[in-house]
Amino acid sequence: MFNFWRVVFGDYPGGNIWEIMLFNAWHFLYIVLVLGLTALVTMRGIRKEEGRNRALSLTAALLAGCYLLDFMIQPFMTDSFSMNIDKLPFHICIVMCPFVLLVQFCKKAEWLKMPVVVFSLVASLMYITYPGSALGGITFYSYRVVQTFLFHGLLFAYGFLNLAWGVVELKWRHFWKCAVMLVCLELWAGLGNFSYNHEGEHFDWLFITGSTYPFIPKPLMPLVVFAAIMGMAAIIHCLYFLVRHIAEGKKGQSAE
Repeated sequence: MFNFWRVVFGDYPGGNIWEIMLFNAWHFLYIVLVLGLTALVTMRGIRKEEGRNRALSLTAALLAGCYLLDFMIQPFMTDSFSMNIDKLPFHICIVMCPFVLLVQFCKKAEWLKMPVVVFSLVASLMYITYPGSALGGITFYSYRVVQTFLFHGLLFAYGFLNLAWGVVELKWRHFWKCAVMLVCLELWAGLGNFSYNHEGEHFDWLFITGSTYPFIPKPLMPLVVFAAIMGMAAIIHCLYFLVRHIAEGKKGQSAE
C-alpha cells in the first residue's frame, strides 16, 4: 500500500511542458484559480451575518485540515518516516493557521482578528507569488504543488473575505496592532531557529537569521523583515481604503 500512496503523493519529475516554474503558464493558472475562486465566493452575495460566519468558519476548518493532513502525507512524498521540521508553525504563513482558528472560533480573541486578517493576506500573497519548494523540477499536478497553493489559497480567502464582507474593518489608528504582533512573531520564529538549528541542520524561519539573504548584514535582518512585512501591511491598508472610497462614491452616485 505504501508504494501506491508513494506514487499518488510523490513528486512527478518535471523537465517537460507540465513542469511548474516561476511565472510560467502553470504558475499563473494557480494564481488565477486562487484569485478567481475567492472573488466568486465574495460575489455570491451572502448577505446574512450567520451565513458569512459559517463560510469563514468552513474556510478556517479547511485551512487547518489541509495543514494537519499534510503531516500524514509527508512520508509518501519523501520516502522518509521522519517529520518535516520545516512544516512546524514558525513561518508567518504557517503560524497564521492556529491564529486563524483562534480568532474565528474564540470570541475572546476577536481583538486580535484585524492583524491576523492582514498578515493572512501578506503571508499568502508572498508565497503564492513565490512558492519556494513548489517551483522547478516537478509537474504542476504534484501533490507538493497542489497542497502549497491550496493552503495559501485558503489563507488568502480567509483574509480577503473578512475584509470584503465587512467582518473586519481596517483603521489606521489600529495599525500598531500589526507592529506588536509582528514583533511577537519574530521572537517566536527566533525561538524556533535557536531551538532547532544544530550542526548539519539550519532553519531560517521568517528569514531573520540572514542565511536566506546573505547580502544583507545578519544583525539587520530582523529589522529588514519587520520593515518589509509592515510595508506590505501598509499597502493592504491603502488598497482597502482606496477600494472602499471608490465603492462609497459609486453608491452615492446611484443614490442620486
